[in-house]
Amino acid sequence: MKLSDTITDDFFKGILDNNISMDVCGWLTAYDILSSMVSEAFIILDFKRKNIQYISNNDMIMCDHTNEMSTTFCFDFFEKVIHPKDILFCHSIIDAILDSPNNDELLVDQVNYFSFLLRIKNSLSSNRKSDYIMTYVKLKPLWSNDKLQYGICILSVSVIRKQEHQLCVHYKNMDHSSYSIKTKKWKHYEFSPLSKRQKEMLVWAQQGLSLKETADKMHVTDKTIESIRWTLFDKFGVKTIEQAIQYASNRRLIFNSPSVLSKSAPKVIK
Repeated sequence: MKLSDTITDDFFKGILDNNISMDVCGWLTAYDILSSMVSEAFIILDFKRKNIQYISNNDMIMCDHTNEMSTTFCFDFFEKVIHPKDILFCHSIIDAILDSPNNDELLVDQVNYFSFLLRIKNSLSSNRKSDYIMTYVKLKPLWSNDKLQYGICILSVSVIRKQEHQLCVHYKNMDHSSYSIKTKKWKHYEFSPLSKRQKEMLVWAQQGLSLKETADKMHVTDKTIESIRWTLFDKFGVKTIEQAIQYASNRRLIFNSPSVLSKSAPKVIK
């Protein structure tokens, strides 16, 4: 566990339901247990104090920067971790997220999380041409008085290597909006569910089955599976089945359901 010395009870008091009684140490223990069970990096950002409240031990994602980051706990350190080509992009998306409560184009009360791709410097690489790791970032916003106070971030390795400089917001009803850095405008998209056949194909592919093996499982021809794949590639804007699987998994398109807040779960400030 990496924890800021300045962490305060208000973070935990602010997001917890009044019926829940768990102290700070209890929640930190829960975060540590969760972090030890997943391959993603887990970070809590404090936008009000402009520091890092918590970061999990994950050198694969953070490229051996974890120990150094835990000693600084300030936003400035991110510029040492983020690839130089993504620093301006990172500032732009943070500004867009901070401004989202004032933007009439967004349904802020329905926001589930924001997502974007971010290149992290790869200090473990011996190849200068591969000097970064592309990560897929999910940022869960916690609001206080219509201002972003905390961001719970999950970073995972992305199989998509092309940085498209796009910020997305995902709503609780599965709709999403994309943000243009150039025009500073949001564009809304209604949820387009996958067909049962598309989901089944992705499930088999997710388990490592080849195109032919998937066709045998689904009792269809190889050309049918190939057609389903190309339809999804075009729909997702990806080029490989691995990218399609990650795209669908990140957005909960395979086993999808609207976001439901449990009575015993942390409560988002509105």
